[in-house]
Parts: sequence; C-alpha cells; structure tokens
Amino acid sequence: MVDAYPYIAEAAIKFPTGRLSLVEIQQIFQTIPFELDLIDQTDRFVWFSNQKQRLHPRTVATLGQTAQEAHPAQAWPAVRAIIDSFKAGTQDAVSRPATVNGQRVLIQYFALRDPSGGYLGTLQFTGSIEPILAAKEAGGWADGDSAASSPAGSDAASGASVHPATGVAADSGVIDGDTGASTTTPAGPANDAGVADADTGASEE
Repeated sequence: MVDAYPYIAEAAIKFPTGRLSLVEIQQIFQTIPFELDLIDQTDRFVWFSNQKQRLHPRTVATLGQTAQEAHPAQAWPAVRAIIDSFKAGTQDAVSRPATVNGQRVLIQYFALRDPSGGYLGTLQFTGSIEPILAAKEAGGWADGDSAASSPAGSDAASGASVHPATGVAADSGVIDGDTGASTTTPAGPANDAGVADADTGASEE
C-alpha cells in the first residue's frame, strides 16, 4: 500500500457533478470495496487504486510496465484481444468471473473514452462478490416480489412507479399513447466473447 498523499494536497477538481479535493479523491479510491487498474492508450500500466488489502497486489515499481508485462503469459492473448477491440471501437466492456485467493470475483474491463469517443485506455475492475452472495444466501431480496418498502403509488410486484391515470408502471417499456415515446431499453450484459477461461489468471499476480 502506498501511503503518500497527492503532491498538491490543497488542490481541488471541479467536476460537472461536484467539487472534490485531491485528498478526497485519493481516499475515495482507497475506500471503495473494489480494485481499479488503468492501462493508458499506449498500453502502459499507469495507475492503480490504493486499497490496504488488494486481491491483485500492486506496487509503484510496476508503474510504467507494458500491459503484457503486467499480465501472466497465459492470460495476455485474451487481454490483448480485449484492448484491441476497445481501440477498434467494437466493444466497450468485457466481463468474466474468476476465483482469486479463494474468493469468487468479477473482473471487468472497460474502454475509457474521451467525450468524443476517442480511446484513452482500459480500466480494469476487480471486485469480490462474496458479500453479495452471502447476503443472498442469508435471505436478502427474499421480499423482492412483495410490496415491502415500496413507496405509495408504486407497483406492488416490482416497486416501479405507476402512472396515476393509466396504472401502467413507468418503466414497463409501454409506449406513451399520446407521444409515441418509450422508455430507454437497458443495455445488455457485458460481452465476454473471446475472454480466456476464468482459471487463466488474467491480471492475477
């Protein structure tokens, strides 16, 4: 774990959704319960989130390595294919399950793009799903089909907001009779085509 604070400790960045100091940004990345790693547009490993205990241990000594150097040899062909697809614009996300240090995890790769769609790099997410599985096994979401905790004016089965006049759930995808407008269709699951078997150990060091 790297203990140093950002070099300009008093600086802040104003985002469209709010203002954060550099220290706050660093502590957010240190606190989130999942890991992030960034490979830039030149295929160099340039940044990692700084959790105390990582599934994939990283050190500043590895910064600047090529993406190939940062991955096990058996995993590199699949990772290279993912990066190439991001550069070509044929994919924006790839997801696969894996087991790391005895924990069931989800590893996802995302194309990092500028506002114009230009490729900036590849962001890797690694998150343990053990807390989610434990919550499910303990009965979490058991009342998912009931009206428990549903606000007034919502559909009893789904909790979706209900139109007061028509009784149709707001997110049902039903086309509005007056405008012809429909709700946005959610994106499908991340494509995992061409991804190596979970036991190849991509990014596992």
